Amino acid sequence: EAPMGETERVLASIWAELLGVEAIGRHDHFFELGGHSLWLMQAHGRIREHFRVEIALRDLFTRPLLSAQAELISTLQLEAFLGDEMEAMSDELDGLSEHELLKLLKQEAVND
Repeated sequence: EAPMGETERVLASIWAELLGVEAIGRHDHFFELGGHSLWLMQAHGRIREHFRVEIALRDLFTRPLLSAQAELISTLQLEAFLGDEMEAMSDELDGLSEHELLKLLKQEAVND
C-alpha cells in the first residue's frame, strides 16, 4: 500500500534513499527491507532535521513500520504545536488582572 499523507511520503523518500529501495509501502518494515542500526541512526538525523521533532532513537527501533514512525512523527509535531500554543496562552493569561480573569471565566461559562 502506497504511503498516505505528506509525513509518510517524506519518510518513505528518506527510507528509499538510505536503503536503496525504489518503492516503500506504508506497511513496510525498515529492517526487513535491509535496514540496520547505522542506517536507522542516519534516518533519525534526517527525521529530526526535516520534521523538526525530537524523537528518541529507541522509538524508531520499536516502531519499524513506516506508518508507525509517521504516526509518531505527527504526534510529536502536534504535541510541540500544542505546547507552543499553551505557552502563548499562559503568557497572555499571566498578563491579566484578577478582575480581567474573572470576567473572562464568566464569558466562557455563558458560552458553554
